[in-house]
Amino acid sequence: MIRVVGGTLALLLGCGGAAESTADVASDAASAVSRDSAGITIREYSEAAWASAPSWRLDAEPVVTIDGGDNPEFDLTHAEWLTPVSRGRTVVVTTLPPRVMLFDSLGAPVRVVATSGEGPGDVRMPSNPLRVGEDSLLLIDATLDRMTILSPDGTILEQRPLGGETFAWCEPPLGPLPGNRLITVVQCFGDVREGEPLRPPAPVLIRDFDLGVVDTAVVLAGGEHAWGLTSPSARKPTGLFLRYGRRQQAAVWDTMIVTGDGERGFELEVRDPSGQLREILRVAGPQRPVTEAMRQAWTDRDLARVERDAEHGGNDPELLAWRARNGPYADSLPPHGALRPGAGGLLWVVDAETLADTSWAATAFARDGRIVGRLVGPRAGRPMWFGADRVIVREVDGDGVVRFGVYGVRGSRW
Repeated sequence: MIRVVGGTLALLLGCGGAAESTADVASDAASAVSRDSAGITIREYSEAAWASAPSWRLDAEPVVTIDGGDNPEFDLTHAEWLTPVSRGRTVVVTTLPPRVMLFDSLGAPVRVVATSGEGPGDVRMPSNPLRVGEDSLLLIDATLDRMTILSPDGTILEQRPLGGETFAWCEPPLGPLPGNRLITVVQCFGDVREGEPLRPPAPVLIRDFDLGVVDTAVVLAGGEHAWGLTSPSARKPTGLFLRYGRRQQAAVWDTMIVTGDGERGFELEVRDPSGQLREILRVAGPQRPVTEAMRQAWTDRDLARVERDAEHGGNDPELLAWRARNGPYADSLPPHGALRPGAGGLLWVVDAETLADTSWAATAFARDGRIVGRLVGPRAGRPMWFGADRVIVREVDGDGVVRFGVYGVRGSRW
């Protein structure tokens, strides 16, 4: 068992949310609460509390499917992110080719909002679109060195250069904070060299909307690596990304910053908008071993990508195939996966996913410390958005085709 522990921009950003509770809460079946000498609330959850949380399931089939149909302009093969906007519409971002698309409430394509290019409104390496205000999107493009505020129909409300601020493609914006600020987290997973930590530092940064660094909220342990060889001819071992290893996670929960990196098991730290630590959530639970099926699924996926990665990354296909077959694996999965804020002020903590999974699960925490419930998806996928009674899941079929399923929830609502 482990212990788990700008003018226009200013008008667009909404900063509502419930205030943080500072009162001690009595122990119950879901949590035990104590307060340390520094005034930090510590909530510890037993394995029994985890197992006894209310259980919900999604409908067997989606009520809406976003897949682009047969229209090549709306090909979602490399769709990575989506953001719901008004009137049930959804903005989807793909990376190959880079493109921003709008779909209606029934999942039908409406229009391509942005295509690959360097002109006004174009994208080259778009970030996850961050919703700000009632119905506007903040889009960061590190390659073009600019940020754009878009309406969902593609109207450019404001666009400005980043001004040479240090900002990388692997530092996505994760959520808005009060005072025209947002958080980003460095998610670069390159090889590490001798003398470097096998979990390189991963700072969570508080930035303003010009992307200047205001403060560092916390430095997490980054993607986990293990020693290995980059190729049969390599003379020195290199720290290679550890498949199914621990990695950093961060999100904006209400107006708070929540982070976890798995260094101390299932432990989440909750900070106020200035980065001050206010709360710690720890959960006890068993580790899930990495099986041969999990390893083979990852190897098969990487082998299927060899030609594409060689074309877009300029790498030797033989080297990519060698790495696909010989990359190192963790012995057990991380204690948790992605952190997703949801409707009603909930934080959804997604179980660590594998490429061999046939379903997924996530746990909802309330700001008052309750474990609200556990939700299980009917098929393999990655939950991207949690609404009041619906969840949007990114799913990939056997041919690598992506769709987003909008599912209703069976049983209790949160």
